[in-house]
Amino acid sequence: MFIFEEIYKRHVKNLRRHPERGDNIRVGVSPFISGPIEIDIEKGSFYCINSGKNGSCIQFQMELYPLLTFAGAMAAVKEEGLIFHFNESLNTLNKAAFYKSEKITKADINEEWLEVYGLKQSEVEVLPFWYFTSDFKFMYFSHTSEPLWCYSWSTTPEYLDPEDLDSTYVFGAPRLQVSHEKRIHFVYDPIRAELMRMSGKTSVYVRPTTQMFQYNDYQKLIDGKEVICYLPDTSSPSFRTKQKEVKLTCNDATKLLEIYDEPAHKPSHLDDLTLLEVLPHLI
Repeated sequence: MFIFEEIYKRHVKNLRRHPERGDNIRVGVSPFISGPIEIDIEKGSFYCINSGKNGSCIQFQMELYPLLTFAGAMAAVKEEGLIFHFNESLNTLNKAAFYKSEKITKADINEEWLEVYGLKQSEVEVLPFWYFTSDFKFMYFSHTSEPLWCYSWSTTPEYLDPEDLDSTYVFGAPRLQVSHEKRIHFVYDPIRAELMRMSGKTSVYVRPTTQMFQYNDYQKLIDGKEVICYLPDTSSPSFRTKQKEVKLTCNDATKLLEIYDEPAHKPSHLDDLTLLEVLPHLI
């Protein structure tokens, strides 16, 4: 079963039944511009009254997140609206959101990892991450406070080599925000990104995985910008205080994958039953 309303309610505030347009039309606060947006939950289409933006739910995702590729928009729609089978990513997101809302197990974070990150206990309480079954979970939310995607990486005592990527997972469809700064930074994981933002740096992004690279246009993100990549320095007792700095010397986004030892190509993990087969009218 595919439920269009599930997609839009993650991004549209105060989504409710239209008082005059029947059972299939919803109205809410537009995420694009001040004013209302109408959603046809039967067709999956949207119409922003004041901006004139309109189209399918895939086009909605690409308008809202300009760095999304077509594959990324399809994945986002699939993850948030496809309910006819067990949705592992959405299940993980909902579980992670529950753990975050309950504020559990932060105090159980291995002390060795607190030292590695150079984290203070006060920062542990403030930073938007949590700890569950020996993994760090870092959730990204929409402006309506709904979970969008989750970045997960291992924190077991045996996993203290920051260059081991085997225990990194992304659940859901990653959606990056456009940067308007002249310089952007890439770091190894979300905690380091937050620590850099707290220190005054803006436009900080987590290193791209192959999945993230497939779903977002990194070339558009870096075009015309100075790009600095940071890698953990294992010779330092604290990855926070010392990181290896690598400057991207060419305007080629695929070099980001090389810097972080990610394979350049990876088959899409979309199910064999794709959205186009289920809902060909979306395009």
